Amino acid sequence: MRVVGVARLVYAAVLVSFMSKVLEPVVKILQDCNHMRALIDPYWLTVGSASLVQFILFLRWLYRRIRNDEMTRAFVEVMATNHLPHIYGVLQ
Repeated sequence: MRVVGVARLVYAAVLVSFMSKVLEPVVKILQDCNHMRALIDPYWLTVGSASLVQFILFLRWLYRRIRNDEMTRAFVEVMATNHLPHIYGVLQ
């Protein structure tokens, strides 16, 4: 029983040593993120979300304008090809 307990302790020590070496770069990255997070002003979240909403509204407006121009162009084309010849024929 004692040999199994010692083997488990040795295994745990080796595992902890290995994991500390493996996780060292991850810990450094997380520490760097914490430093960056401390430098960021909390009001940037408000500015960023407002800018995102404005950009989405601009894209929506642009899409509607393009779609409206396409519908106007299609209407003028249909009027020119289908109805104007009949109107000119009646007028002559």
